[in-house]
Amino acid sequence: MKQHDVVRFMKQPADLQVAHFSCAPGYLDIYSLRYRWFGAVWTLNEQNQRVVSGYWFGNNREDVVEQALHEGWNSFIEVAGESSIKSIYETFRRRQQEIDWHKRSLLINKSLFSKVWKTAKSGWYIIKSRDHFPFYISSVKKKGHLVYLEHADICENEAEIRSFINKVNEEHQIKLPIAASCDIE
Repeated sequence: MKQHDVVRFMKQPADLQVAHFSCAPGYLDIYSLRYRWFGAVWTLNEQNQRVVSGYWFGNNREDVVEQALHEGWNSFIEVAGESSIKSIYETFRRRQQEIDWHKRSLLINKSLFSKVWKTAKSGWYIIKSRDHFPFYISSVKKKGHLVYLEHADICENEAEIRSFINKVNEEHQIKLPIAASCDIE
């Protein structure tokens, strides 16, 4: 490893394990729904498996490093190549998708959508957060005066819309139609 590969920006874990860092552009930030830089810090456990200690999104590499500094990291080994950061991001997204799928909630009637929901018939609805990819998609069930958010996910393309609707249909034994385009309302 070359001397310039060691960057001193991140905190050293209490047990003095070596911290690793990597970042790369082009990852979907689930909070802003924009493609940005994604970076993470991790150590390796006894089985040589990654244990992620922190992750960040930024507009550029410097933003990611600055956030890591703000978190108190002061030394790490920078890992070249995208395979580590890609694997960490995919794990992060999978876990977020599981949380979004299983988190159900009763929507408050005083929401911005209350006028819409007052006139809507009871049944299942697929709602997206905006007209272009990527967007949040939700399955909503209206029962009487109550509106339940059943499932949510982020869709980056048409195939993910179809997959989401198929999964809703399968889990709830219903037959919501699969739209031919992303204009599901």
